Amino acid sequence: MKVTVITGSGGKIVGTMQHSQQSDGPTVTLIPGKGQKAVELDIPSNEAKFTSAEEFHQTLKRHFKK
Repeated sequence: MKVTVITGSGGKIVGTMQHSQQSDGPTVTLIPGKGQKAVELDIPSNEAKFTSAEEFHQTLKRHFKK
């Protein structure tokens, strides 16, 4: 699963977007604001099943720090 993560000051995650799996689907892009950064993460499929927003954020943090 590909995810774009937007971080603010101090590396705090302020926004996320999961990329579409459909090649013919609509395209959306996140653009970081002033002082923010965009990072693309590739989350392995065995870790891409979440039951809560908290699990999603913990997974992002684990991969973001690599």
